[in-house]
Amino acid sequence: MDHPPRLALMLMLLAAGCGRGEQSGSGQRSDGGAPAAAVRADAPARDGGGWSEVEDGLAFASDRAAVVRLACAPAGQLVVNLPRATPVGSEERLSFGGGGDVVALVADPRGDASRGGVSGTGPVPAELAAMLKAGPGASYGATAIGPLPPVEAEMAGRFVAACRPAVAEKSPCRTQDGKPIDRAALRLVGTEPFWGAAIEGRCVTYSTPEDIKGTRVWTRWTAANGSQSFAGALGGMPFRLTVRESPGCSDGMSDRRYPMAATLTVAGEQRRGCAEPR
Repeated sequence: MDHPPRLALMLMLLAAGCGRGEQSGSGQRSDGGAPAAAVRADAPARDGGGWSEVEDGLAFASDRAAVVRLACAPAGQLVVNLPRATPVGSEERLSFGGGGDVVALVADPRGDASRGGVSGTGPVPAELAAMLKAGPGASYGATAIGPLPPVEAEMAGRFVAACRPAVAEKSPCRTQDGKPIDRAALRLVGTEPFWGAAIEGRCVTYSTPEDIKGTRVWTRWTAANGSQSFAGALGGMPFRLTVRESPGCSDGMSDRRYPMAATLTVAGEQRRGCAEPR
């Protein structure tokens, strides 16, 4: 099955954000009814809907009924279920994305008998955390959802981490003492002096204005009492980074707030910053 170009998929979600549902073929649903109305991003403000963690993943409810369900399947697969979508016999594509990133998932045109509506399945995208943070949307046939409000950072981080254990052992960065490290990737930012870091498993890519691409530091990861520590060496000197939960952490340069705070010891200096899932 050929998938449409990336640009075409982005335009599909853009249409969803404007409140226009896609139509297939003659513009009617497969059951002959009128096209399903798009769920607008302002709906939660009126009916109290929002994201929540459910038994098998995440769900967004509006009008007290699920609008989108996200789940993880074996072998690193993402499942996006649209309970209100009507199966279309000729449509095997479900689009999902957010923040400019869009992926095409394979949908069963017969519908999803266990979840209801229609579900699309595909590999967990590398940009999943960014999609959830930006506010995701989805479309199938005449049903267009979103863009919905962003998923709360810690909730999104738990979901992304749960979706990736199947591929964790394949990455040396996500393996320690022969065991997979099942935790969300993190992005860190610090000021005075400026520094940044990207964490995957136990690998920390440390960057500065003089080293924009960053240098990878192999560390030993430990977690205790709500904090995570990464200990290694850089330039022959101790490198130690500690990340802890601290809602409202400020980078000191903007009004942005982060869910975690960070303390870094590098080159004999101690630096501070903030962190978030990526």
